[in-house]
Amino acid sequence: MVLKQPIMKNNYILLMLLLVSCFGWQASAQIVGGTTCANALEVTPGVYNDVFIVSDSGGSANVTDALGLDALWYSYTPIESGTININSCISDPSPVDTRLFVYTDGCDILTLVDNDDDGCDAPNEFGSSIEEINVIGGQEYLIEWDDRWENTTPFDWELTYTCVSFIIAPNNLNIDPDPSSCVAANVDLGEPTTNGGACGIQTISNDAPSEFPIGLTQVIWTLVDGSGIETTDTQTVTVIFNDPIITAPNNLNIDPDPSSCVAANVDLGTPNITGGCGIQTISNNAPNEFAIGTTQVLWTLIDGSGIEITDTQTVTVIFNDPIITAPNNLNIDPDPSSCVAANVDLGTPNITGGCGIQTISNNAPNEFAIGTTQVLWTLIDGSGIETTDTQTVTVTLQVDVADLCYVSSDQTQITNNRIFITNDPANSGLNVAYYEVLRESQSGAYESIGFITPPEVSFLDIESNNASQAYRYKIRTTDVCGANYPESSFHKTILLQSGIASDNSINLSWTPYLGLDFSTYNIFKNTNGTGYELLTSLSFNNTTYNDTSANVVDNFYEYYISIDVASCGSDPLLPFSLRSNLELVNPNLSITNTNWLNQEIQIYPNPTSDYINISFPNQIEITTVSIYNALGQLVFDTNKFENIYISNLTTGLYYLSINTNQGVVNKTMIRE
Repeated sequence: MVLKQPIMKNNYILLMLLLVSCFGWQASAQIVGGTTCANALEVTPGVYNDVFIVSDSGGSANVTDALGLDALWYSYTPIESGTININSCISDPSPVDTRLFVYTDGCDILTLVDNDDDGCDAPNEFGSSIEEINVIGGQEYLIEWDDRWENTTPFDWELTYTCVSFIIAPNNLNIDPDPSSCVAANVDLGEPTTNGGACGIQTISNDAPSEFPIGLTQVIWTLVDGSGIETTDTQTVTVIFNDPIITAPNNLNIDPDPSSCVAANVDLGTPNITGGCGIQTISNNAPNEFAIGTTQVLWTLIDGSGIEITDTQTVTVIFNDPIITAPNNLNIDPDPSSCVAANVDLGTPNITGGCGIQTISNNAPNEFAIGTTQVLWTLIDGSGIETTDTQTVTVTLQVDVADLCYVSSDQTQITNNRIFITNDPANSGLNVAYYEVLRESQSGAYESIGFITPPEVSFLDIESNNASQAYRYKIRTTDVCGANYPESSFHKTILLQSGIASDNSINLSWTPYLGLDFSTYNIFKNTNGTGYELLTSLSFNNTTYNDTSANVVDNFYEYYISIDVASCGSDPLLPFSLRSNLELVNPNLSITNTNWLNQEIQIYPNPTSDYINISFPNQIEITTVSIYNALGQLVFDTNKFENIYISNLTTGLYYLSINTNQGVVNKTMIRE
């Protein structure tokens, strides 16, 4: 084939003339293409013979390794949209190894459209081939051949273009059927749109019927162009037809006939009919009598073409079911000196609706126990419908339920705790059998230690030793009918301890009181038995104090912590104050106290009038027991720890200094 005369870009012509001069080519040598994208040779469809890649021109866009650095560039812009084929399969006389790339969007972007390497069949299996690239009219396509194997041997390549015809069917149609008919004839479909003979239009046809039935019909338009290529598009023609519609009469809400549970001879009304071809029949399935409740009436229309359509009407016969409303709920007291309420007037229930009331009953007991009882009222009407309602009867025993007010060291038996409860002066101990006192055990459980029987309002825990540990207590109320009420919240006592500082001042520390809100701790001090005076007051969040005013060289001291509390409702034994244990600091006794020894060694009974005993574990040995009076004067020594005779002592406060193999423990004793 003859190469169509190419149009060279000016700068490319200059470059090629320079190459001819340098390499000694004949002036009549074939101009082969651009060596860079910017110098791409504009081409049209045809065959290009004996082109070759200029060595070391360096214009390749596909440098993936050390090879393929040089390329031939061509530019093709189709006039109309269609497809193109590019190949070097026609190279003659011998196959040449080529690689092919096609781009759009210009040299700056180079968007790859397609590429190939070795796509040709034998004998030129090293040639490249790309088929049916869709191209857009007026858009530039850049074609690159590169020397993947640094091959500058001349080769032949071919560019072909195929025009693609198109047809666009007329707009879709929505039309009515012909009058008095169920089809539409002689329909003007409109004219299709084509690409104006660019590919040689030969015939345009469609498969429209002569008459369009009701509904949607697809019309296929077909174009066959000059090259025999066929293309189609579809138009829809919809013949609109209103199906027959029946609208049932309005729904009815009616009463039953007098003295009856049905409604007869009901006027249902007339349905509304639209559309259809020749109405044939209208019917419904209404019964002769409508029962209580809702009945659905089905209306049916069958038109001349046999189309059947229905609609539903509801007829509701309103009937008030029987309703029983129980009497008002009752809150009553038990009978005097009793735990039940008998002969209770429950009241009368309210009855509405129903057909002939038949029976009214309830399941009330003869006697109502303390608490809440549900009474079920039942109504059965003449039609056998049963309905119920519930009344509650609550029998409440008024009980003076106590709470724990506070816990203090006892004023008389000072090493024991006294527990005070709240008290309602107006209903003191009302219907209370007893108040149970609970104390926390070592396991954390609360165990019963005694009872407060009204009108008593406090309990002395004779087993406690408030100088050795802090205790937790609770209160539980039991009424005269044997019912237990929830436990109160706990209260925890104060444990006051002391130590002598290096400067001979006295350090005090104590556990916080838990169980009530207060703002201040009051510290009281007794110097040499002269009586207690307020030393200082501290905020509730303090639990230590250093008494710098103490002179432990020449004096002994006794301390306790106090909290001002509100009255518990009556006159408590400690009217408005609770106290910690008494803490003795007597340097004349030469005592070294430890918490462990203080807990392990106990004295009993205390207070006492005749004798006192000392209890201690096996690992402790008592050597001597020294007894001092309140002035710190030694009264006598003994090596006994059982039945220590003290009846010859005058009544008052005494201190025991107990010497052991583990250290010295101080205890306070009261001689009654």
